[in-house]
This record gives sequence, C-alpha cells and structure tokens, in this order.
Amino acid sequence: MHDINIVHRHEVVEDHFAGCCLDCRRSLEIVKPHIINFHKRVCNLSDDHLYGLPPEELYGLYVALDDIAHLNVGEHLAEFVLNDKDISELLPDIRKYYTRFFDIHEMHLAKDIQETSENPWKTIDRFPLLDRYLKLTAGHVEALSFRNDRALAFLGCGHLPMTAVLLAKNHGTAVTAIDIDDNAVENALKCVEKLGLSHKIEVVRGDEDILENLIHRKPHDILVAAMAEPKNQIFRKIEKLMKTHPQIGVSYRTYTGIRAILYKPFLPDEISGFEPVETILPTGRVNNTTIFLRCISHKSAPHAGNGLE
Repeated sequence: MHDINIVHRHEVVEDHFAGCCLDCRRSLEIVKPHIINFHKRVCNLSDDHLYGLPPEELYGLYVALDDIAHLNVGEHLAEFVLNDKDISELLPDIRKYYTRFFDIHEMHLAKDIQETSENPWKTIDRFPLLDRYLKLTAGHVEALSFRNDRALAFLGCGHLPMTAVLLAKNHGTAVTAIDIDDNAVENALKCVEKLGLSHKIEVVRGDEDILENLIHRKPHDILVAAMAEPKNQIFRKIEKLMKTHPQIGVSYRTYTGIRAILYKPFLPDEISGFEPVETILPTGRVNNTTIFLRCISHKSAPHAGNGLE
C-alpha cells in the first residue's frame, strides 16, 4: 500500500519476489520486465498528452513507476538495476517522464489552490503526496535546528513550494523560495498568498547568484532541491559564498538506491569541496535522501546552532 489514494492495480509488489532476497540477480530479472514495460508506456507520450491528462489519470500512470521506486530492496539489487545495460538505456526517458510528472502534478495542485473558493488548506490535505512531504520536512527540521535569526533559502522551489509551505506552517520557519522559471515563480507566489503565508515565505525569481544578496541581507541556510540544475555551478557558488559566510548551513536532496530510477542523483564531482556530515535516508514512500554538508576548505558548521564544528 502507499499514500496515493487512487484506485489502481499494483503492477509490481513484493509478493512477486516470494522466496527471493530482493537483493540478488534473480530479483533483478523479476523487476526488470516491469521497468521495461513502464518505459514502453511513457516513452512516446508527448508533453501535450501528459499536460492534458486529468490528475487522476496522471497519478494512475505514475503509480506503476512509484511501486518500483519504493520496493524494499537491498543495495545490491539497486546497483544491479541501475547498472543493467538494458535498463540504463531506458533511464533517460524514464527520468524525463518523472521530471514532467513532477512539474505537471505541482501545476495541477497550484491551480486548485488558487481557484478554490473554500479553505485552500483543504486542497493541501487532499494532496496525494502530502504525507511524503510531511516526513521529508520533519526529518529536515529534526536534523537542522532552525534559529529565529536564520531563514532557509530553498533553491528550486517549483510551482508549489510545498517544502516552504510545510516548514513555515508547521515549524515557523522563514523561507525564501527560489526558482528560475517565471511560470513556477508566479504560481508559487499566488499559492503562498492564497495560503496566507506571505509573512513567512518570500518567493523570488533567480538562480544560485541570488543567494549572495539574500545572505548579505539576512542570514540564510541553504537547501538545494534534487532537481535543481546545474548542480556543479550551484555548489561552486555556494563554496564561494562560504569564504565570507562560513556559518551557512548547506544541505541538498538527492535520489539514492533504487529511487535513482526517478532522477539522476548528485555525482561526487558536483559537490567537490564539500563533505557529508549527516544523511537522512528516506522512509516509507519518501522519494528523497537529504544530505547535510560541510565545506572542507572553510570548515563550516552545517547544522546551524547545534555546536558541530
């Protein structure tokens, strides 16, 4: 079972692996046809087709990939899946589809929030992926003790800055939500206003270069979204900023294990100059791993206010 409340047939479940350890080459041969079949379903779908699907059909298509990405498998099977020659050739298409799904489902929800005549928080409560975001943000807060004098700069907020919304509402965090896409910024701004969170969330258009002005104006910690690009350029900018602001807390989200079929994970050279100090692995149906970093050259304290050196 999972948190997408849509009636559908589970195409791959752990019962299919009865008698198998879910961490071997035999289990690869069980899951591989499901990945290939999903690719066949989505590889020829145009953007116009996907954008034209009603939300129920959009999620109905996604759940097949969701079931695969959240199989309770071991590290070996994840490596077998990602390194399999046949599967690796399909990953660009699958990840492209996932990126489009992520964009579209946020647009649907943002539109619903803006157009609702009732309490917009009821729309949030009905959001099929809400539980995942609640767990993701709660884990972030638990690891990083936010201080009243520090805001969080979230780079790559999207059409609906759900992370910013939940941090502001549930944890009182001040957030600057940043995106380079004009349409995403417009939708995010309207949603924040509709939800009554403009006093806690600032939405701005820009890329990593905007971080310098933000941090000079008010102390910020930085969270980089899993889909924020280009990653190497973003972290070179952050590294430069930390020469004069060594106490910036830095974290990023990525996809690990078999969840990496959804989106390309961060590569080591993209975060060169930094080292991980804490990793929050996903639980349940959460998609992202959150990793807190220390800048090696500046010996920054990644957890603001927690005494780590």
